[in-house]
Amino acid sequence: MRTKTEPVSATELVNQERLALTILEKLGREVVEPGDALVLLNSDSWGAPETGRWLMEAFLAILAEGGPGPGALVLVNRAVLLSEAGPAAYSLSALEMQGVEVLLCSASVREHGVVPVAGRETELPYLVQAILRKKRVITL
Repeated sequence: MRTKTEPVSATELVNQERLALTILEKLGREVVEPGDALVLLNSDSWGAPETGRWLMEAFLAILAEGGPGPGALVLVNRAVLLSEAGPAAYSLSALEMQGVEVLLCSASVREHGVVPVAGRETELPYLVQAILRKKRVITL
């Protein structure tokens, strides 16, 4: 056992660095593992009405461009309007083709009279279970 006053050997330093890198890599994989997140959208707008719809459509388009993405998107309230024909629905369809589960709250679809072209309508109990299954939930 080394005392506090003895110098650390180069081998010991390398081993400590390797251990630290291994721990960081493991933590990094746990944090950014594709599919471990769920994005919950509750509006068709991200912020002020003047730019909010455009920002939300841009957000979905960037998600659809690929790379590590969420495992699921849940659309509730006015967010279900994004599933109607248009740029946002195109992005949602692209995400579905990449394996992202796009879930629409059926009560919200009925309330807003939406005719979705992307996503799958589902009841609230399933939405709750989908949210609870994911490690991270990101709400916009």
